[in-house]
Amino acid sequence: MLLATWSASFPVNSQFSNKAQMLLFQGVLMVWIGTRILNNDRIRSWALNIICIITLVHVYYLVCQWLFGFHPSEAVPIKYKFQPLDASPAVGIVSNYNEAAALLAIGSMAFFRPFWKWFLIPIIILFAAPHSFGGPLTFVIGSITGYYLVKPKIRNIKYHPLWMMYLLVVVGTGLSIYWMLIDPPDFGWRLNTWKLGISELSKDRWLFGCGIGHWKVVMLREDFARWITGQNFYWMSHAHNEYVQALVQMGVFSIVLFVGFILETSLRITRRHPLPVMAFVTMLSYAFIYHIFHNGIIAGVCILWLSLLLGTIKPSQLLIQKR
Repeated sequence: MLLATWSASFPVNSQFSNKAQMLLFQGVLMVWIGTRILNNDRIRSWALNIICIITLVHVYYLVCQWLFGFHPSEAVPIKYKFQPLDASPAVGIVSNYNEAAALLAIGSMAFFRPFWKWFLIPIIILFAAPHSFGGPLTFVIGSITGYYLVKPKIRNIKYHPLWMMYLLVVVGTGLSIYWMLIDPPDFGWRLNTWKLGISELSKDRWLFGCGIGHWKVVMLREDFARWITGQNFYWMSHAHNEYVQALVQMGVFSIVLFVGFILETSLRITRRHPLPVMAFVTMLSYAFIYHIFHNGIIAGVCILWLSLLLGTIKPSQLLIQKR
């Protein structure tokens, strides 16, 4: 929060930096409150149920849009039904296909429980609806993380050579089919945007960045749009990468804080509560390809997951020493 407060005023204060700082403060406050409310397994179970319900509502909307061609909130036909692969697919309760896949991937981690696990079958099938490769990819990463936590012997591959080969073949085949038939990813314009953003940062702002909330101010230019996409309109109002956007807006200190938080949290995780860790890895993975914290619904689910994670990891050794 100290870095965000500094970044909201330096190098320049604006309505964008003030709004971004306030939203970040609200998110941190909600996580802090959540860690104190979700203080026993029964309440945590209810929080997981809430995540499942939100995801199932999203699934219902996706089914209506993708298979039946209508939006449940509007009694009118929409243009989502069985569209070509390059057309706008179903988006569920969020605003675009990347967010739709992100909510499926992050929310699905709460279904790895008795009873709820049966809903994973339609969820996995529905990854085909948004046409976004990041969804199934991060779902696989989160799921493998869960198995790694629950089954410690997988750390030594010699105990499971056949199982690992089977997993690699099945998962690799599934992702390859998705890649070739549903969503052939094109990372070129993302990479161009990241390179351009970092090049702007390297001019004279590498230490503190251009200020929180100022990505659009710096990057929303027609000449950048032509260089990135070859067209006159601008796609990248966000970096589609939370780490690059934080680096450009708040400088190298933001990455130091990111890495420090991830390492410190990783050292304190426990196998007793694998689901928040699975969701945490899924969020970190998706943050490489999309701005998941810029959508209110996804941000709310992420706040719940972070509250569950920070409430179940081992206490900090620094706090223990002070006591």
